[in-house]
Amino acid sequence: MKLLDIHSHHLSEDPFRAILNIRFPKDKFFPEAGRFYSVGVHPWEVTLENRIDWTLFEELAGHPQVLAIGECGMDKHVYPELLMAQERIFSRQLAVAEKLGKPVLIHNVKSTGIIGLLKKNASGHIPWIQHGFRGKPELALEMLRSGFYLSLGIRYNEDSLRVIPLDRLFLETDDSETDICQVYERAARTLGISVIKLTEQIQHNIKKVFFNG
Repeated sequence: MKLLDIHSHHLSEDPFRAILNIRFPKDKFFPEAGRFYSVGVHPWEVTLENRIDWTLFEELAGHPQVLAIGECGMDKHVYPELLMAQERIFSRQLAVAEKLGKPVLIHNVKSTGIIGLLKKNASGHIPWIQHGFRGKPELALEMLRSGFYLSLGIRYNEDSLRVIPLDRLFLETDDSETDICQVYERAARTLGISVIKLTEQIQHNIKKVFFNG
């Protein structure tokens, strides 16, 4: 398995290396053979709530090359007056993810309380992955106790990375053009382990979460 980057906004030269994010309904989805995707309504698209074709969304989300739902979630810095609408859109996607049995990639800006409560009240068992985590160790531990996986990009709090169990860790590039290998190299240095050991563990996590293995 070559998949290393669980969340990217850029096409990788190696089609198997990254999960490419599709922002529905803004982006068009034309799956290319061999690539992996996630499909989600970003909270920044909240003003499009009445234009979302949920039947089409579920159809796209069910495509076999779509490995996850997202990124989706809540953002108190953008359209704070529309938080209830953000929550409705997020909850709708969670329902689709549960129906399809696919993990969710979560965008979370100052919304841990609401998102944590939604997870606590969720009836299913799909994996919830906080993408682009940059918070302090205390927040990392809080989210880990709530059952989240945490995914880190090139910028992160080193003390937070050190408290994340390796079996709950993912790495990503997000919207950075940094090569994912540089993310692995930096994380391995922070943890004081080899890149090979880190890669093997995250490959195991990817297989378990994204390929149900």
